[in-house]
Amino acid sequence: MSKAPQRPTGLSGQEEEDLRAREKGYDDEASALPEPDPDAHAPSDPPAPSLERHRPLADAEKGGMLPKRGTVAPPLDDPDDDDPGPSRS
Repeated sequence: MSKAPQRPTGLSGQEEEDLRAREKGYDDEASALPEPDPDAHAPSDPPAPSLERHRPLADAEKGGMLPKRGTVAPPLDDPDDDDPGPSRS
């Protein structure tokens, strides 16, 4: 008939809990997460879209809504430049 190991007496409540946890195989210094596989690789982020491949305004340029890239638009006449404004009398 095997005898259970003798437990120390006079332990505080916290010491008693720690002893029970160690008897069950709990390691308080171990990580809560499993150890990662050393041969595993982290998933890589997808490459950032290049501005050269995708230009958001290209559709507007193709549709004639915007001038082609590099085209200089003529200056617009500002009607307020010719307006004398209210008379100051």
